[in-house]
Amino acid sequence: MRRDWLATGDLYPSYANLYPEILDPVVSESDFRFLISNLNSRVEAAFNAFTFRAFVDFLLGVLTGFIWDDFGISGAKTGQKSLEQFVDNWNAQKASEGLEVRLVQPRTSGFTALDFIIPDPGIDVVPEDGMHQAG
Repeated sequence: MRRDWLATGDLYPSYANLYPEILDPVVSESDFRFLISNLNSRVEAAFNAFTFRAFVDFLLGVLTGFIWDDFGISGAKTGQKSLEQFVDNWNAQKASEGLEVRLVQPRTSGFTALDFIIPDPGIDVVPEDGMHQAG
């Protein structure tokens, strides 16, 4: 899944909620839309620079020589931890349901895309005799 640049531009990452049909056997469309809406709201809370929390973090960073950021309690860092925890919980829930799907942490791709790890859908399987069957 690619980022939706039309929604927020480059202010903060936002993901499109266009359902990829290749996820159909392992993730329902409603579950996918739930995932995207939660990810988008958590990413906005973490990285939107025009919030009161971002302004306070900026002031505290300047006043402390940016040691405030090193403590890891700024809005961006706590928001990112919350996002990573949400993804871990989503992956654990799918594993407990016996589904072989996993969402790669958005941080891994630099928040440019959402990557899912799914079992091989078998769409490129060629019959053993190498001939296509008419049917």
